[in-house]
Amino acid sequence: MTVLDTVTYGILFVVDRSKQREAAPGDAGNGISLNELAKKSAVPERTIRYYISRGLIPGPMRGGRGAEYTEEHLAGIQNVRRLQSGGMTLAEIEYQFAQPAGHRRPAIAPESWSMYRISPDVTVEVRDGLSPWRIKHLRSAIARLAAELAADNDPQENGDD
Repeated sequence: MTVLDTVTYGILFVVDRSKQREAAPGDAGNGISLNELAKKSAVPERTIRYYISRGLIPGPMRGGRGAEYTEEHLAGIQNVRRLQSGGMTLAEIEYQFAQPAGHRRPAIAPESWSMYRISPDVTVEVRDGLSPWRIKHLRSAIARLAAELAADNDPQENGDD
């Protein structure tokens, strides 16, 4: 049995992988399709498959063309999305799920930063890996700050002859 949980939200998600593939012949048709799971969770099918490949949610109850999923899968997707909206990356969520409860340490991972020198005495550091939308807005803000600092340092505009 695999226990997936997080201390941050106090959520417990248990996956019994031994029973996952045990579908009795009479149980066929009780699950929901990948398409239905995607609609219920508002997550694309491709993302659901990705979550399964990373071990964030269990695989289907029955594989192949007629793959079947349960409410457990829906809860798992909602759990991952909730953790993401709380600021966790998929790598952090995966790390949290892989650790036994009570033995968690913060994930140690290298971080990459970009440094923008906008004047001789001012440097702005920005963590890499941001979304393109966020980068666009940051570059615009950095450009405005650089222009403002340049105007403050111009002796003719300030009357510092």
